[in-house]
Amino acid sequence: MLVSVLIITWKRAALLQKCLASLAPWARETALQVHVVLNGDDAETRAVLTGLDYDWLEWSEIPVTTPGAARNAGLVKLRGEWCFLIDDDARVPAGYLEHWRATLAARPDADVIGGPDGPDPDDGPLAKALALTLASPLCSGPTVHRHRPAAGEGRTADETILTSCNLWVRTVKLREHPFPESHRRGEETALLQKLARAGARQWYTPALRVWHARRDRWGAIARTSFWSGHWRARNGGGVWFVLPAVFVALHSLLLTAVGVWLVVAWALLVLPRAARDCVRVGSCALWPRVCLLHWLVPFTYGMGWLHGQIQRSTAWPR
Repeated sequence: MLVSVLIITWKRAALLQKCLASLAPWARETALQVHVVLNGDDAETRAVLTGLDYDWLEWSEIPVTTPGAARNAGLVKLRGEWCFLIDDDARVPAGYLEHWRATLAARPDADVIGGPDGPDPDDGPLAKALALTLASPLCSGPTVHRHRPAAGEGRTADETILTSCNLWVRTVKLREHPFPESHRRGEETALLQKLARAGARQWYTPALRVWHARRDRWGAIARTSFWSGHWRARNGGGVWFVLPAVFVALHSLLLTAVGVWLVVAWALLVLPRAARDCVRVGSCALWPRVCLLHWLVPFTYGMGWLHGQIQRSTAWPR
């Protein structure tokens, strides 16, 4: 079977090289096509792609556009029955392809298959702390299984537990239902919702994990979380996704007695959980960062959700 891989990239040359190097062993096990879309002018990445000597690697350059439009531009180049979507800052560990084959053998009726994105072994302290935070239900709520590699059986999935950095979709399904091109983030959420409405069978395999390099700057984390919340508001979802906005609103009570009790309750929930997770990975020095990220990520996500709701009600096309 020909395996087709689609990657969009821009200004992440070093991470892209790691991603491609992790895919290289697949060429010894299966027919492989990897198509990289360079989404905008980027001389460093262009030079890297030009210099790589992989016979299975193809690439194209397009004027900068949204992630969904870039993915759709690459989709027309794919020849395999399945399209594997992986981000340029992710990589596959050894044994991944075997897990994929086992999942496909067990679920030949599946149209979409995915797994979690675990921490990258090369992450720095802040990125490691972010990986621990995202794997906590106190931060990620119903999407926690996107970020929590674990043993266990596979299950029927939906967009809350599938992620675009580790996603297999039958190519024919993607051509019938391409990515939305208006989204600047969260395009996979809208895609998976659309596929579900069309009757596509979606499956999640916990063992099918990738390593995903996390943001390593506070500002980048805050911006990413904000825009994730913004596009979640536009895409819709269950009541769980409203809770970060409620968390933001509760900050108005901080100078009241009720606010004091809310801070105490938050601390009693978060601080022990963060300590346990840091002990589990053998890095207690991460604890302050993990605690602060348990506030920063929900707060900025909630702010983004409120921003998205306002735009949805005033400017969203009808």
